Amino acid sequence: MSFEGFEVLARDKDGYENLLMQVIFNNQIICELSKQDNSNEIEIEFYFDAEIYSGRNLKFPFDEFIKYLNFARNELQKSCGL
Repeated sequence: MSFEGFEVLARDKDGYENLLMQVIFNNQIICELSKQDNSNEIEIEFYFDAEIYSGRNLKFPFDEFIKYLNFARNELQKSCGL
């Protein structure tokens, strides 16, 4: 899924059977959603790297970001059979 600079990509998670979903804005990974083994809980990890984001504007509409987080969560749930 991609729109207005956002992308959601499924990636293999090293050492796990399940996938993780990356939320990307303007070619920079903002966060990843993943499911821990033996749990139905989905975790989100945000990425903050001063060198990568230095001078970059990561401002975007809140509703668009939430839409992509929900899409990533739903795709992850489907892939994990939740």
